[in-house]
Amino acid sequence: MIKFKDILGINSRYLDFILKYNSQEKMKFADSKLKTKQYLQARGIPVPKLHAIIDSYENLKKFDFNNLPNSTVIKPNQGSRGRGIIPFKQIKTNDFITVNEKHYTTDEIKSHIADIIDGKYSLGNIRDKAFFEQRIITDKSLQALSYKGLPDIRIIVYKETPAMAMLRLPNKQSDGKANLDAGAYGFGIDLATGKLTYMIKDKQIYQNYQELIQIPNDFKVPYFDEILNIVCECQKHTGLGFLGCDIAIDQNNGPVLIETNARPGLSIQLANKAGLKKRLIQINQIKTKNISQKIQTAKSLFSDKSSKPNKENKERVLGSYEKVNLIDHKKILTGKINPTSNKNFIPQELYKQLKIQEENPKIKIRLGGLRQSLIFEVKKGIKEIEIGIGNNQNYLYNHTKKEQNKLPSIKVKKPKFEFYFKPQINYGEVDFQIHQISKKLKILSKLTPKNLESEIKKFKENTNYNPQFEYEDFSDFLFENIKKLRNIKVEGDVLGQIFFKKIKYLEKNLKMIACIGTEQYSEASLDIYRAPTIKELELAEKHKKNSKQYDQSTNLSANEAKKIFLKFAESSKLKNIEVQIKNDMISDVSVNKKGTIFLNKNAKFNEQRIEKLIAHEIETHIYTAINGKDQPYQIFQDGLANYLYTQEGLAVYNQEKQLGFKEPCHGANTLINNNLVYQNSFANGYKALKKQGLSDNEALKACLKTKRGLNDTSQKGGSFKPSVYFIGVQMITKFLNEKGDYNNLYIGKINIEDIKLIKQVKSLNPAKLLPRCYQKIQRINKEASPNE
Repeated sequence: MIKFKDILGINSRYLDFILKYNSQEKMKFADSKLKTKQYLQARGIPVPKLHAIIDSYENLKKFDFNNLPNSTVIKPNQGSRGRGIIPFKQIKTNDFITVNEKHYTTDEIKSHIADIIDGKYSLGNIRDKAFFEQRIITDKSLQALSYKGLPDIRIIVYKETPAMAMLRLPNKQSDGKANLDAGAYGFGIDLATGKLTYMIKDKQIYQNYQELIQIPNDFKVPYFDEILNIVCECQKHTGLGFLGCDIAIDQNNGPVLIETNARPGLSIQLANKAGLKKRLIQINQIKTKNISQKIQTAKSLFSDKSSKPNKENKERVLGSYEKVNLIDHKKILTGKINPTSNKNFIPQELYKQLKIQEENPKIKIRLGGLRQSLIFEVKKGIKEIEIGIGNNQNYLYNHTKKEQNKLPSIKVKKPKFEFYFKPQINYGEVDFQIHQISKKLKILSKLTPKNLESEIKKFKENTNYNPQFEYEDFSDFLFENIKKLRNIKVEGDVLGQIFFKKIKYLEKNLKMIACIGTEQYSEASLDIYRAPTIKELELAEKHKKNSKQYDQSTNLSANEAKKIFLKFAESSKLKNIEVQIKNDMISDVSVNKKGTIFLNKNAKFNEQRIEKLIAHEIETHIYTAINGKDQPYQIFQDGLANYLYTQEGLAVYNQEKQLGFKEPCHGANTLINNNLVYQNSFANGYKALKKQGLSDNEALKACLKTKRGLNDTSQKGGSFKPSVYFIGVQMITKFLNEKGDYNNLYIGKINIEDIKLIKQVKSLNPAKLLPRCYQKIQRINKEASPNE
């Protein structure tokens, strides 16, 4: 039974711990899930990826639910006890499907979000924010024990020391929620081993729980040592002296912080069949400032094993200094115990005194009543033997244990340095704000003249005619988004630099949109898409002849091409890939940021071209989008600043390698044609292209891609965007020739020039999807370097 005096009650929790160790300011900060997670993520704590934030009715009206990933979770920012949280395993058009197979319409989700904003689920019913974040896919070992929902580990931390832990498993009664009040299972966890001890259900304690739930006797909570370290670091950074942390374990990413709680519940005592108050009083006696040592001390003090009055266990609980018997040398000395190291050291003077011959001797010792042989390294400047028990399962460590026969040592007073960084920027919100602006740009649609059809008709009737294009008025759009962009603040850290570049890139795009249909358009476009250099034009001419390698036949329709695309997607196990056929397209093929492939209804294809397009569109644009979606920030899916050169260059490189071409030559013709049209009027550019051998349709498309954005196409100018393919592939080739890592190009839609910066971003995930040609590249590199 738990002794009454050891139990922590509600009043004592508040008066003796919350009031004393948790300031109102820090508790208010911890109550905001968004602020806490962003703050802790910036300090290396793993948290779920933020998908979207809705903080007002106005934003709710404007919110595009189609932008959400296929699987997500909606939460109130300041909710408690799991209220208001809905996890969705799949989202279809107007159909949100939860992990419990419940279906919600978009209107029902909007109503739920409105309730969250009204404060229905928040502490004190104050106005709140709703947010969507990554749905954690539970580690398989815990998934097998749970019913549908997300199990979690609650750990109470006091003064950066774990005091008590509990595993909460959802069951059928709790409707898939890890909520003890709803009937979920709660298991006490032995802090020393991660093994389960007792179980609580409906406030009843079970010592033998196998009749209710089948759990292997040797089951241990996965990553338990890592989890203990995470929660202690959380408390260190939040500054809350008494804290509850909830950790989930993701299949791919391991432990992830779900939330912090400045007022943790007390049922955890029943699950452990132990009083929390006694443990907190014991922690008050711990003097060490090192988190690793605090964890080792907690394992010793609060382990299920050490709590039993067993003489052998008592002997094997070690303090900072212990008697060490050197058996063969018949000496008993004082040894220093290091709970975080795995190495053992012997002072150089003692090594010489004992006349040991081996460089790293193996010495028989008796420590804590246990005889063993350990390898020692000789070390200068130490006065006593040092023994590391970091991975030694035979010992527990208790820093508060009385020190025995400690040798006197010289104390050197070191200057004390403290560094505190107060969070100023929530990069999750910055990312979301930038994403909201990025997705509204839709530059191609804004560049489409509203009188395109009639002007092209005039041109076809008279090829000496230069179209006079008219465009929509984007004044309201520009005013709204320029204002929003200027309000986004970043700092000079790594993420700040990445987002700052994106902000400047978006400013250039908005400036270009403002110049559509004016004389300033060409100049504004040059800020984003530069003119090719003389060297690049000469190289393009050199590669131009290689374009004949392509099969020019056109035996497949758009519908037939669609079937081949879908078949490849199915064989590659790509879900939610759509292929749509459209009438109003200038190009034959395009892909949007959601991964939808659009085919021109009138386009014709052949098998080689489709193979090329699969490598280009699916294995580059869609793969990098999916990999980018797996990153903690949306910017990696939307695209970093100036990402297009890298993205299109990589697409060209992949398609050429997939087809077996030695040198990537695709885009050479496009660059030459682009430059030719840019330097001439629409009509003269068209005639020049016809002389180059282009068909009527090909010449017309090339002129439109260059001249759209202009009002009077009799003037030279336009856009050099069509040249990004050839310029980009030269960048990719140079990068890989200089031993650049191909995998880095696939972590999302990045700019090759930012790779050094990107490598410094914490918590980025490696690319999961890589193209087929990657295997070819690896094989070629291996054959080129047989001795490596």
